[in-house]
Amino acid sequence: MKELIKYKHYLIFIVVILGATYITDPLWLLYQEQKETLALSKKRTEKAQALVANRDELDAKFSQLNQESSKANALLFSQVSEGEYKLAVQNTLEEILSNAGCTLNVVDWEEAAQVSAYVQSKSIKVDFSGSPLCLAKTVRLIESNTPALRIERYAYGARGWYGKFSERLEAELTVKSWRKVQGK
Repeated sequence: MKELIKYKHYLIFIVVILGATYITDPLWLLYQEQKETLALSKKRTEKAQALVANRDELDAKFSQLNQESSKANALLFSQVSEGEYKLAVQNTLEEILSNAGCTLNVVDWEEAAQVSAYVQSKSIKVDFSGSPLCLAKTVRLIESNTPALRIERYAYGARGWYGKFSERLEAELTVKSWRKVQGK
């Protein structure tokens, strides 16, 4: 027993080290973890409160986006089948060419390209002939058409150009159109 009293300060030191290792350290780590969790919870709460506070603004922006998307839908062809879509585009181009006083020669469809999950684009090559005024009217009518048609490429030519409005020119336009894909 005398030896225990002689080395009591060593025993006290060992008990303190063991207590620190097995009790204090885990409690300190748990405290730090709880502190981080609390900070993250506070940030989440602040974000949720900010969203709730800005709800009117978010609702206004959402309604504005809906209005803009309805405007965009007016620019797309909305036929369900691809055949109806091609027929609608071709009828539109034939009407434009006849209104401009041009003669349609050839219509050739190119492969479709998927723009997004709901929009598909397709190009159509149109060969036609007519006077210079017919070419100008055609370009203007195509670019102002709704649903949207846009000219991708063009080529104009003639056997000879003498500057007269009665001369016939040959033209080749590649026109792009967009279709709203249903059910995707």
